[in-house]
Amino acid sequence: MSSNLRLPYLFKRYGHHNVVRLIDPDLLDMTQPFFSASVAERTGHVGMIGFDEWLSVQPEVSDGFANFSAIFHVSRCGSTLLASNIRASGQAMVLSEPPFFRILRHRMWGSISADVAMRACLAMLNAWRGWAQERGAPLVVKFGSQMHLHHRNLLDRMPAARFIFLHREPSAVLESLSRKPPPYLQAGRLKELISLPIITPTESDPVLIAATHRYCAALDSFASLSRENMISVGYEQLSARYAEILAHFGLDPESAPPWCGQRDAKASGGEPKPYVPVSAERLALFSESHNEILAYASWRYQIFLTG
Repeated sequence: MSSNLRLPYLFKRYGHHNVVRLIDPDLLDMTQPFFSASVAERTGHVGMIGFDEWLSVQPEVSDGFANFSAIFHVSRCGSTLLASNIRASGQAMVLSEPPFFRILRHRMWGSISADVAMRACLAMLNAWRGWAQERGAPLVVKFGSQMHLHHRNLLDRMPAARFIFLHREPSAVLESLSRKPPPYLQAGRLKELISLPIITPTESDPVLIAATHRYCAALDSFASLSRENMISVGYEQLSARYAEILAHFGLDPESAPPWCGQRDAKASGGEPKPYVPVSAERLALFSESHNEILAYASWRYQIFLTG
């Protein structure tokens, strides 16, 4: 059922006009694994307001973003599965990779400062946090995998929030990124990474080189980070530490269903589908074909683990 509530969800620029697009959150399909898929055609655009007009009336956040938790992560590390399990607990409103934070990269296509972009995305996030609180639940957001580029600024501005950094050994991550590159590694965005230095002369694949640089940058971002409101968890630890993660996020592990790692968390709606992992043979072939760059990434991962 639709309501009169309209929440901001997307920053856009039309010609010389910066605008904020609005949707009715009660029409979102919350069974979808990602926010973008939950925005059905009928809810994709139900309103629009000028950016400056909207930002000028946004309230200051005075509680340090209490009742908010977020997942930082490297790519392809089980973060969607973690978000799916938290959603299944029924204790939090979970948004997976909402587009609120894209403004930190495009800054309204260069028309606003980095500080204004940060203020805008936090104001948008705060509106959704209020929506969750009205429903008696905290808000949990799974960030996109590139949010490590902004992590310190976000952490400084949200001292009362809770965070996790989810990581994974590099062979499975890089094999997946090489086989199915995400938008930041596809042709339109890859040119942004064209100046990255060559890691090893035996590796010429620009996608794999860029993926490795971003993977290592994410590890570096959190390697020396020690904060009370941040914990670090490896992919292989998800099941064993799931109760700890829930408690860290202020949720009740005793009231949540047990961890489920057997469903395909990225499958859209409908009946749950089983998770089919990449075969050992495929991983072995990938590792053999790219052994030198994987050796480098593994070395960097060990440095991260040993602190």
